[in-house]
Amino acid sequence: MTSRTFGGRFAFCSVVAAFSLGIFLAQVHAQLPEASTEPSEAEIEPSPIPDTELRLEPQLPPSEAPMPGRTLKLGPPAVVEPILPPVNLEALGRSGRLWSFHGVVKEFLFAGNRVFSTRVLGKVVEKYKA
Repeated sequence: MTSRTFGGRFAFCSVVAAFSLGIFLAQVHAQLPEASTEPSEAEIEPSPIPDTELRLEPQLPPSEAPMPGRTLKLGPPAVVEPILPPVNLEALGRSGRLWSFHGVVKEFLFAGNRVFSTRVLGKVVEKYKA
């Protein structure tokens, strides 16, 4: 097969495909229902119950006097007394107890350690023992 024959076949297939696509789109367009902005008389059914028709125009609320407001009267609030004495933060701040721990560590016990051995962890915390 030469390139000239291939080019001719390709052009012929392209023309046939475009023509078929045009016919297909025309048939699909013909099958689509036409959009109507107003419903026909057959689509609108009257309501069997009087005064239940749907009104589409906006309606303002009736100009009646508003209902009188009611005030809910509550009892006095319960008195809540603190259980713990108040904390004097200024005295604690001056003493340094808020920011530091003063205690003696006698022993570190490691349980469940699988990555580092107890000996290696003991070397790390040696400086914190008393």
